[in-house]
Amino acid sequence: MTLTQIHALLAVLEYGGFTEASKRLYMTQSAVSQAISALEEELGIDILIRERRKEIELTAAGSRIVRHLRAIQRDVNAVKEIAEQEKKNPARTLRIGCFPAPAPAFYPASFAILKAIIQM
Repeated sequence: MTLTQIHALLAVLEYGGFTEASKRLYMTQSAVSQAISALEEELGIDILIRERRKEIELTAAGSRIVRHLRAIQRDVNAVKEIAEQEKKNPARTLRIGCFPAPAPAFYPASFAILKAIIQM
């Protein structure tokens, strides 16, 4: 199962057909159809009821599967968002070392200054 297959199926459902889904995904109609067929073949069940000139319908199993595929798509989008945020504001580690004797006097003042800088 690939993300392309998942996106193809969900796009067909969202846009009401293979033609519009293929336009939105920048794929050929044949590629969208093949992606969904490959997904169905991998799972060993029909997800869509295919009848010419009718609305796209899900099989009973397809309805249950699509709920999970939508959750997968939401999770993938969340992961991508986290990655984008990290690119913009990467977390960094700052290590501060000090000899034990001056540490009680040094650390509180240093941390106060660093905290003020970070919150700017």
